[in-house]
Amino acid sequence: FMYVLIFLKKSHFKEEKLFLFGFDKEVIKVILKLGLPATVQMIVVQFSYLAITIMLNAYGVVIASASGIGLKIITFMVAPIWAIGRAVSAMVCQNIGAGDIKRTEKICIIGLKMSLVVTFFVVLIFQIFARHIVMFFDENISVVENGVIYMRIAGSIGFFAYTTMFIFDIFAVGAGNGIFGLINSIIDAVLMKILLCFILGFTLNFGY
Repeated sequence: FMYVLIFLKKSHFKEEKLFLFGFDKEVIKVILKLGLPATVQMIVVQFSYLAITIMLNAYGVVIASASGIGLKIITFMVAPIWAIGRAVSAMVCQNIGAGDIKRTEKICIIGLKMSLVVTFFVVLIFQIFARHIVMFFDENISVVENGVIYMRIAGSIGFFAYTTMFIFDIFAVGAGNGIFGLINSIIDAVLMKILLCFILGFTLNFGY
C-alpha cells in the first residue's frame, strides 16, 4: 500500500488528489460490466467443486482423499496457463486501447499456441510421474491408486480443452466481454461437471 502511494505521488497524479476518492460513473459501469460476470463465474466454479466434493464423499474417505489430492495437483498444473492467460489479457487491453484491433487476434493465437505447448509438457510430466507426485501427499496404497486414476483422467485430453477455453475466456475479458467467460463456465461447471457426474455416478451407477 505504501509503495502504491509513493508511486502515485511521483507520477502525474496531483498530491491533493491522492486521498480524494471520487466516483466516475463511466468507470464504474466498466468495472461492473467486467467485475460482476467474473464474480458470478468464480462462484459458479467454486460451487461446482463443492458439489463434486460432496458427491465424491459419498464413496468414502479413500476416494475423498484421492480427489482432494488430485484437485491440488491439477491446480498446480494450471498455474503456467493462468500466467500466460493474464499476459494475453493485459496485451489485448493495451492493443485495443491503442486501436490496433488486428494485433489482438495475433496475440490470442500466439497465446493459445504457447499455452497448448506448455500444457503438453505439463501433462506429459504429470502423467509419467503421477504415482510419485500423489505419494508426496499420502502413501496409503488405496489413496495413491485412486489418486493416480484421478490424474490419468483429469490431467489428460480434457486439460487441453480447459487450456483452450481459458485462453479464449481471458481474451474476451481483455476485450471487454465478461459474459462470454461466464457462459462458458456455466456450461463447463453445471452441465459438463455437476450434471454429468450426477447422471453417470448416481443415476446410472457407473461409480466414481
